[in-house]
Amino acid sequence: MAGADEVEPEETIKLQGYDEDIAAWAEAVRGWLKPKGLESAVIAQLQHETGLSLLRLWLAALLGRLGLEQHGGVMRLWGYRVHTSV
Repeated sequence: MAGADEVEPEETIKLQGYDEDIAAWAEAVRGWLKPKGLESAVIAQLQHETGLSLLRLWLAALLGRLGLEQHGGVMRLWGYRVHTSV
């Protein structure tokens, strides 16, 4: 829980005033995975296939009821998978 002067990450995103629609981004990921019978995909592949930026994919995974799983080193983009089962 944040103190009086702190803002929760989700609130910060809402305060940005841009076109953030985390639910739509998460649905775009689900919409790409489901017809293919997949439960997960590498984040770089999702970026290519959905056209979403890496930032939007990270936000969708972290705040859109998706999972984010690391395989390999932290600096390896291909080592992160987004999955639908949380």
